[in-house]
Amino acid sequence: MTIALLLLAASGAATVEASPSNVRLRVHDADTCGADPCSDASRIDPSARIDGPLRLFVHAEDPLGMRRVRVEAHPTSEAKWYCVAEADVRDDGVSVDVAFTWDTRSWPAPESGSGCTHTLPHIHGSPTPNAAMEMRAVAINLVDDQDTGASPIFGFSLANPAAAPVWADDPSVAADARAVALSWVPGTEPDLIEYLISRQDSDGTIVERRIDATTPEQDRCSRLGDAAIRCSDRLPDDGGTYSYKIAALRPGGAQHCDGRTICVASAFGEVRSVEVAAVGGGAPAPTLTFIPPSASGSATPVASGSALTSATPSDDGTLTASPTAGGDGGSAAPLLLLVALLIAAVAIAFRMRHRRAPGDGPV
Repeated sequence: MTIALLLLAASGAATVEASPSNVRLRVHDADTCGADPCSDASRIDPSARIDGPLRLFVHAEDPLGMRRVRVEAHPTSEAKWYCVAEADVRDDGVSVDVAFTWDTRSWPAPESGSGCTHTLPHIHGSPTPNAAMEMRAVAINLVDDQDTGASPIFGFSLANPAAAPVWADDPSVAADARAVALSWVPGTEPDLIEYLISRQDSDGTIVERRIDATTPEQDRCSRLGDAAIRCSDRLPDDGGTYSYKIAALRPGGAQHCDGRTICVASAFGEVRSVEVAAVGGGAPAPTLTFIPPSASGSATPVASGSALTSATPSDDGTLTASPTAGGDGGSAAPLLLLVALLIAAVAIAFRMRHRRAPGDGPV
């Protein structure tokens, strides 16, 4: 993105102070700006979302009363203004034009070439927040080096994606092959919301998991200061190749990252893969061979619902099970028992029919 700043100083004596009406600000999109100076077609409306580098153009007319011009910005939640670009504009001519570049992803560091003389050490090079921001141009007078006027404030919002997460260690497989340990370096952006872990299985299935950036413990992960965030990813039992990549999410984009906040996602970091053996060594399912007691070891079909005795699988994957006594599968025991019961019932009935009562004589 590009910002063009139009700063107009008041004419008059060398010590005349610039007034707010003499300092103006225009903002342009760097992607559509083209050659300097930017065209009106690339002008950005107030409250726009901005990301990436900005090109700053400062124009000061009759600058004899000014020593420098400065471009300042700050989050609307803070009172302090931070310098993002500054230049000496002392000149004997009628106007001065100065061009700057500010990468909005961070506050300028001394070595960035911003020219800022009023920076704060604790923010040098630190990431800027994705927040509502304000920007202005300030005139600095020749006599006492004090701010003497500022442009109207231009409001905008930053929507810079975070840097792609970097692995702290390679993913490692647990001893039981049921989980993979993941470890990456925490991002330095001040407003990270979540990390997105994406896993691709051997069959192409994508599994995603979101980790809270502030308190990863609530998602069963842990944070080791600024060194690493560690998580354990549970795996299916069928093994294979699992590929991992991680992205970071912060406010300012167009997607919902937690159901409430609009987020912008970083690019995914480097893909790392692991090979995982199937749980149990990948042995095939055991072959079931049903052997009824009366078949002397020969395989015989067993009807559905038959009761079977338990058996331990052998080393070759064969499981032998036999029907319990009285079950199906060729045993004649149920039929023989039924015949015996019928014979007994007939015998009892016959004996009862011919039994004599006490005192009865011969018939």
